[in-house]
Amino acid sequence: MTNTISNLMMILPTIWGMAEVYKQGFEKRFVFCYFLIFIVGLGSWAFHMTLLYEMQLFDELPMVWGSCVLVYCLSQIEQPPVNGKTASNLPLMVFLTSFCLLFTALYLVWPQPLFQHSSYGVLVFVSFALEVRLIRMKKCVTCKQLFILSTSVYLFGFFLWNIDNVFCSHLRALRNNIPTLLDPLTQLHGWWHCMAGYGTYLQVIFT
Repeated sequence: MTNTISNLMMILPTIWGMAEVYKQGFEKRFVFCYFLIFIVGLGSWAFHMTLLYEMQLFDELPMVWGSCVLVYCLSQIEQPPVNGKTASNLPLMVFLTSFCLLFTALYLVWPQPLFQHSSYGVLVFVSFALEVRLIRMKKCVTCKQLFILSTSVYLFGFFLWNIDNVFCSHLRALRNNIPTLLDPLTQLHGWWHCMAGYGTYLQVIFT
């Protein structure tokens, strides 16, 4: 139940984010960033609620697609505007779309978790490198603080996810011996959902 409800931290902030993009007149490509995080949250909710393979794909595939959209947005920030908006980069758009389509086709044929984790991890690393590059170029203190906050929240959630994977049986045993009110403190996979959702939300704000 915790692993299902905790996905609200991927769903609710992104709804607010999409509304703010329209309200403040930002470029519509940021709607896609928020929307795909929203889809990840819905997919993760559905997967943890049903444990069906189809719902697992609904969770994992949008993670890669959403990361590619974020990489595209980060890559385009320094491009000169055309008619008040950032110009499109068709070659990069084609490359990232092709990467997503190829990943999707291969993952459907060869559904190995390591393949999905590696593909997603590469995109996270690329987005991290682009963000560091932007901070060095912009010399913006607020942006640097936001980057540190979003990265710290996300990485701490990733740390908890790994702890949960390694010590899952120990955490279950611990829950049987502590008051029920303390159960949420041991639901580390749920905390991973919360921190990954909020950290990624902050990352889009940074972008």
